Amino acid sequence: MLANGQMIASLLLWLATVVAGAPDATRTSPVPEWAARFDEFMGLLDARGVTFIEGGRDALYLEAGRRWLCIWRETSGLHCYAWPENAPRIRSFGIFSDDDQTRLPTETDDHLFDLRVDAPGADGQLLSVRRVKCASARDELAYSMPPSRRPKARPRRCSRETLVVGTRLAATTDETPLTVARAFAGMRPESEKMDELMITAVEHAGAGLVSVGEGSDQGGFSQLWTCHRAPGLRRSCGATTLSKFRAIQPEATLPGGWLVLASSPYNRSGSSSLVWVGRGEVGLTSAELRVGATSAYGEGCEHLPGYCVDVEGDWTPYEILSSTCVKIESTVHWKATHVRAQNRWIREKIFHKPRSEDESLGEVPAPGTYRPGLEGWKAADCARESERR
Repeated sequence: MLANGQMIASLLLWLATVVAGAPDATRTSPVPEWAARFDEFMGLLDARGVTFIEGGRDALYLEAGRRWLCIWRETSGLHCYAWPENAPRIRSFGIFSDDDQTRLPTETDDHLFDLRVDAPGADGQLLSVRRVKCASARDELAYSMPPSRRPKARPRRCSRETLVVGTRLAATTDETPLTVARAFAGMRPESEKMDELMITAVEHAGAGLVSVGEGSDQGGFSQLWTCHRAPGLRRSCGATTLSKFRAIQPEATLPGGWLVLASSPYNRSGSSSLVWVGRGEVGLTSAELRVGATSAYGEGCEHLPGYCVDVEGDWTPYEILSSTCVKIESTVHWKATHVRAQNRWIREKIFHKPRSEDESLGEVPAPGTYRPGLEGWKAADCARESERR
């Protein structure tokens, strides 16, 4: 018999092989008509060697050996800028916060700051870093917890040396960012129902998981084209709902696939899931294990001034035992009312099972340990294996 360490290593190798498949044997799945332009854009990222990309309506950040950010303005069009090598990776952009389109809210993992478009100088259009502060440390599932159990948001510690107020960036004529940014802008929605375009990614050691799609402020992003990209492998793509996600232990799950915590916000409601994403025999495969959800609706407050929002939620505590084993605890069901004018919660009630089938926010996993695979998350006795590692 194999020793415990050898047994676990063999198990991880088997899972990676099953999910990834042999590169030469992977067949390309047909690309649906709605995703054709997104898949073509993924091909451009491959051709240009782009390893990481993030962007939306007004701005795009990308890495391909060097790092750039590009900004669109109605008054001056598209400009791209070299992003300093010692500066942290940009994780998200807001939208221009003024009518003149001069101040763009931006985030890294640890910083919140503004990118300010300055008046053109001798070097052309200039961009500067302004109003840098440390981001708050937040629990990504706090929104789905009963209000009385939510941890307080506390500022992170962040280095002010890697992101200096007043840093000025001159516009660049580098071909790669301009080509990618123009192609991205060319995919902007033409439908009146769709007014947003976004692309988001996670990256580790040259491998990436990238989602691109269109949506709206009201309806969110319900369908995206997502690709698993890895050095030496053909990209594997498929339709998902992955619009906001972060990777969990990618150093252990790659090259077989990605374990991500994904959130799907929708106005004041939303849901969160642990999602396993990997390469199937034909295209991308994914499996979701829901761990949080809320549903909200507003009305006038009784005996209180202002506006109240009634919220129902499901919160499923979980623990990552290893890259291929998750422990799920009993789901907590709750309801409460948020008084917006006073920013406080009232009438909180906690239930250990849904009030009725009609009032449930959806299927929740039974307590136990689970392992991901091609056919979804399956109950598995993997806790002991994790303890032996």
